[in-house]
Amino acid sequence: MAGLDNIIEQILKSSEDAAEKTLSAARKEAEELLAKADKETEQEIQAIRLRSEQNTADILARGSSGANLRYRQGLLACRQRLIQEVLSEALEHLKNLETKDYFDTVIRLAKKSALPKEGQIHFSRKDLLRLPAGFEAALNDALKETGGILHISDIPKDLDGGFILSYGGIEENCSFDALFDSERDALKDLVYPILFP
Repeated sequence: MAGLDNIIEQILKSSEDAAEKTLSAARKEAEELLAKADKETEQEIQAIRLRSEQNTADILARGSSGANLRYRQGLLACRQRLIQEVLSEALEHLKNLETKDYFDTVIRLAKKSALPKEGQIHFSRKDLLRLPAGFEAALNDALKETGGILHISDIPKDLDGGFILSYGGIEENCSFDALFDSERDALKDLVYPILFP
């Protein structure tokens, strides 16, 4: 019976060795699969991280660009508002000059605007009431070199500073409001470098 025991023992030993080899191979294969899965997972995590970083950078860049655009638009609006305020103040200052300075300015403007012919100059009711003595003579004396003659109309016009020249049925609006409106872009160009050097 000793031979049978030896055979059984050998079969058991062979079975245990085969089982150990199978388990060892299975463990090795499992470790390889886990290592491969870990490597793939790490690569996927890295790819997700890179995509996330890129998306974050894109979002930040768009946000920064949008904020920068809003800042520039706000700055431009502020500058335009300041320029408009300066022009409005200049216009009001011009309208409210002392009588002598006001009508000296009117003479300079009329000299630039008058045609070399006879016409009429119209003022507002307010300006007609404060016309300096001898103004028409002083005006026409200044216009001699242009060849124009202007007569002061006693019919007031609806103006808030400045005048209207009339030649027959043709009128030229030289009110301060009209002059500022027609030269607004040029005036803005003059004011801008003064305010924002």
